[in-house]
Amino acid sequence: MTSIPFCFGPEKRLHNPKEFSGVLLSRRVVRGESDSPFTLHFRLLEKPGSSRLGVVVPKKLVKQAVLRNAIKRQGREAFRLLANELPPCDVVLRVNRPLGNRGSSKHLFRKGWRSLIDDLLKRLVTP
Repeated sequence: MTSIPFCFGPEKRLHNPKEFSGVLLSRRVVRGESDSPFTLHFRLLEKPGSSRLGVVVPKKLVKQAVLRNAIKRQGREAFRLLANELPPCDVVLRVNRPLGNRGSSKHLFRKGWRSLIDDLLKRLVTP
């Protein structure tokens, strides 16, 4: 089965808790600015292949389902566009602190999330 280069199908996702915990236990982390609510955990793979993404947005930190889903969409879209440039690895995008003022559902704040996520992924591309 051939995959379309810019799709985000099941082969590009982490599915079960064992895969997520494997990435989180690898202890490789890319952090953004000091006030950034996002961290990027990754595990490099020895065999060449495509990168996979998992997103963790705890309900404890982001109360509204609408915002949790928006963060996941932003993360998947940023990953989808940069997936071909990434080294073969499993990646987990994680919200690790409350969004604060960035938690607003307004369009400007969502663009801010996207730029923070893009910055993290680009740092993974160029170590």
